[in-house]
Amino acid sequence: MKKRVITGFCFVLGVALAFVSRLLTNYIFDLVVLALAVMGSIEIAKVMQASKKPVNIGFSGVFSPMLYIGLIMCLRYNLTWQYYVLILMGIIIVSFLFVYLLTLIKKKTSQFEMDKWLYEGSLNNFALDKSVYTLSVMVYPGLLFLFIQMINHLAEFPFAKDYMASTDNGLNLIVLFALLLVFVVTMLTDTMALLVGCKLRGPKLCPKVSPNKTISGAIGGLFGGVIGALLLLLVFSLFPEFLQQYGAIKGSVWHIIVISLVGSVISQAGDLVASALKRKAGVKDYGKIFPGHGGVMDRVDGLIFNALVVFIAFTLLII
Repeated sequence: MKKRVITGFCFVLGVALAFVSRLLTNYIFDLVVLALAVMGSIEIAKVMQASKKPVNIGFSGVFSPMLYIGLIMCLRYNLTWQYYVLILMGIIIVSFLFVYLLTLIKKKTSQFEMDKWLYEGSLNNFALDKSVYTLSVMVYPGLLFLFIQMINHLAEFPFAKDYMASTDNGLNLIVLFALLLVFVVTMLTDTMALLVGCKLRGPKLCPKVSPNKTISGAIGGLFGGVIGALLLLLVFSLFPEFLQQYGAIKGSVWHIIVISLVGSVISQAGDLVASALKRKAGVKDYGKIFPGHGGVMDRVDGLIFNALVVFIAFTLLII
């Protein structure tokens, strides 16, 4: 328990320092998220392999850097959303062909894996399966991690720049608020779900996937996420510039309540998805990088799902 508390404190401190680094440049925060994304992708790939799914573990860690480079290129050249789609499709096609051809070329390694997992199909089918399973890591968790970086650069998107030009102010406080909202809602959802669940217990939420989660804990997590979001809004409301900017995009308290509710639900769903993958693979944790807590994906499984919710919500608010 002591080790878990110390690790949790260090994790929170690391997150705080990453946020402080934004005072210098957004890119330090990006690199921290990118490092977590690479480690998380490799963890997922290893768990999939433990489930006897053919995955190129080494290449799985390359997805997040490629996605991030694509994002920065689009922002740097002020490209529209169509280019984001084209770059994403290009990465998918190139990655698929690379893994497919590499699997065919490395016949001895591929044959060893086929024998190990009692794969009954041909080498060509094995190469196709390996390409598909490896690419799935691009979506979970690669693409979800990218949404944290997209929120970090929300003010640089063309639609946000148009807004800033028309209102003669920036979105820096809005962006910081949205970014903090992802972490606050997720962390308080997890914390309250644990505290309330341990205290009240009651019926299990999803016993086949996660035996320790209870319905009371899930409800407590919802309240925790909403309360955390409202407290964050209260703190930011102390800054007149934030109130002006938030009012300019017609934001309200109800928007934050809805966003935090949806984010809390999705965060808990993301936690269940991660638990389901572990249970299928027969492993307890995704890794050991955080003593007492497990791997990267044991800590951010709900966070990256919540990032998707917050990015979509604030994009809709701004436009």
